[in-house]
Amino acid sequence: MLGLLLLLELGPHYEAEIRRTAYGIPHIRAGDWAGLGYGYGYAYAEDNACLLAERLVTVRGERSRYFGPDHGNFESDVYHRAVLSEDRLERLLAAQPRPVRALVRGFATGFGRALRDPTLTIASSCRGQSWLGPPTERDLYRHLWALALTLGSEPYAAAIARASPPGPGEIGAEGAATPAAQPGQPGSNAYALGAQATGNGRGLLLANPHLAWSGVQRLYPVHLTIPGTLDVMGASLQGVPAVLIGFNRHLAWTGTVSTAHRATLYQLQLVPGDPTAYRYQGEVRRMQSRRLQIPLRDPATGTLHSRWQTVYFSHHGPVLHSRGALGWTTERAFSIRDANLDNSRFLVQFLHLGQAGDLDAFATSLQQVQGVPWSNTLAVDAAGEALYADVGVVPNVPDELLLSCRTALGRELAAHGLPLLDGSREECEWRESPRARQPGIMPATELPLVRGRDYYANANDSPWLSNPESPLLGYPQVLGEGATPRSLRTRLALDQIRARLAGSDGRPGRVFDRKSLAATFFDNRSLGGELLLEDLLAVCATLSQAPAEVLCAALAAWDRRNDLDSRGSHAFKEVLQAVGPLEGLWRVRFDPSSPLDTPRGLAVEQPQVAAAVARALVTAAGRLTAAGVDPGAPLGDVQYRKVGSQRIPIHGGSHRTGAFNVVEAALTPAGYTPIAGGSSFILVVGFEGDGPRAEAGLSHSLSSDPSSPHYSDLTRLYSEKRLLSLPFREAEIRADPGLRSKRLRE
Repeated sequence: MLGLLLLLELGPHYEAEIRRTAYGIPHIRAGDWAGLGYGYGYAYAEDNACLLAERLVTVRGERSRYFGPDHGNFESDVYHRAVLSEDRLERLLAAQPRPVRALVRGFATGFGRALRDPTLTIASSCRGQSWLGPPTERDLYRHLWALALTLGSEPYAAAIARASPPGPGEIGAEGAATPAAQPGQPGSNAYALGAQATGNGRGLLLANPHLAWSGVQRLYPVHLTIPGTLDVMGASLQGVPAVLIGFNRHLAWTGTVSTAHRATLYQLQLVPGDPTAYRYQGEVRRMQSRRLQIPLRDPATGTLHSRWQTVYFSHHGPVLHSRGALGWTTERAFSIRDANLDNSRFLVQFLHLGQAGDLDAFATSLQQVQGVPWSNTLAVDAAGEALYADVGVVPNVPDELLLSCRTALGRELAAHGLPLLDGSREECEWRESPRARQPGIMPATELPLVRGRDYYANANDSPWLSNPESPLLGYPQVLGEGATPRSLRTRLALDQIRARLAGSDGRPGRVFDRKSLAATFFDNRSLGGELLLEDLLAVCATLSQAPAEVLCAALAAWDRRNDLDSRGSHAFKEVLQAVGPLEGLWRVRFDPSSPLDTPRGLAVEQPQVAAAVARALVTAAGRLTAAGVDPGAPLGDVQYRKVGSQRIPIHGGSHRTGAFNVVEAALTPAGYTPIAGGSSFILVVGFEGDGPRAEAGLSHSLSSDPSSPHYSDLTRLYSEKRLLSLPFREAEIRADPGLRSKRLRE
């Protein structure tokens, strides 16, 4: 009895074992959820303490306090304090089951333990900073919640923060640029290959998320084990104590960014003479306001003072103001409704998926929890079945609502961002369904979920061609359009499968195994090059300007790949960027009955098309010349990650050029560096008689600390087109030559 009282007085008990194998991959083992979180938080802090600590400053709305109000810090603070409000946070916390609360609390405690540990060296980028400190449980939930808003309201953060009502005859205070479909947003490729597509009749998965190489979108590999409860390995976003992409003994899964909208905009009809009142169902409603006090540091003197900012809300959500069409005037304003603001199931969902014992349980979890915030899900199991789903948090906006409620401005903006609906009518509210997990979202049973023994693929296009043999049609437009042109990357993703199964990809056999799947990823084909290069060269033959001739010579020597020794790869990238949208330039237009092979070719026999291509060639040549970058240099010489005084050459191409292995970097006088993002965690998982076998790559490496031995080691492996074998079974972990372990108690 005395011992129990002492335990109650001392609070929770944490215990975990942290083992690291080659390249620092952490394996966390504990007897309960609290211990698992504790071990994970400690191990994670060893590698990325500064990264998460700064992120928590952001979601608490304190960037201006520590870093000054400039560079968007003030707007970020206003957004996070307004949208991630304390009352909503309380509801989010109350909805979490006990194991989740224990896991998150343990992670926060383990992270804090690492910061206090005198045997650890915290990175110089944050050592001794006043903002570096142990996170609270609430901090971590703010972080998780903010991640769920990544593709909804978060892109409008500055527009929400700057929104203020105009005076008579004015437009509101200067706003942010209107967000639109952004080429740099997160993306991914994924293959879920069933028994008919694999050599041994079992499931085979390729996960290839395209995320940032810096910040919280960096993926972090980890193995989490509670004996008898959980045994899962894969990767997560920074500071998320669950595996988001990975495998267990029975199945493997990944996600790709979905085309489904997770939010909608509403256009408000304002009352004349009162820009904070709007008409709704013939009545007048007043906007709600929240006045926020933002502490900020004067960059010149270092002194602290405060600035007040008022944020406005309609009943739909926060009001925004941006330059251009979405400006707050005396006649109209705009607000945003984000479905993930009420999604309390993000972490619960992925813990359930990691515990699934078969694909039936996996699919049931997707539909019953319905907590995936913004991604498709692709999965395979050991029995050879594959799954594709876009089951998550999607506004319940059927096509008839979208068409009848889209405003005139909404029709103009339809191709450039979120749906814009009439905010003055009740019939334009999201539909309510008793079968949905939260008000206003589509029921899970009405969202795409298909299973089979052939294959599914996704490269950030709509569900339509997840398998071209069984197209998915009939879903609302809010999920993405079908029977429309696919991106070059989607077409390449599906063509690679088609070629492998036809035996026409230059490799032995007609099915996939882990080796051929990895080779397909590293093939570095450029579908844009295959489809367009000959027509570019035809226009090149008509040009006589010296810079353009040099560029054209580089294009003529290009092997249509994005390998380290490919010459002209980056020149092609610059040409396509200069050309702009290809619509209207194609020789063969899109045919929905042949979506993998159309559109194709540039109609350079038409004078206006030839002129547009010629201008693009000259522009691209000028850009490369101005930057001092040789168009004919090997790609590895100009595209690289710099580590100290060394360069690590990086293969891969841009999404726009039709690369599968995506690497995005802007042209600078130093070349294409730093790398902004692209292929990050590459995972190949297959199943054999004794369970899963997996290899992985991590292009940006494990640690964000330049002094860590794991700051660039996996980057070098990626540069060499090699994947790391992941030890999952206990015997494999114990046999790993790099094994080191640590036991923690608190």
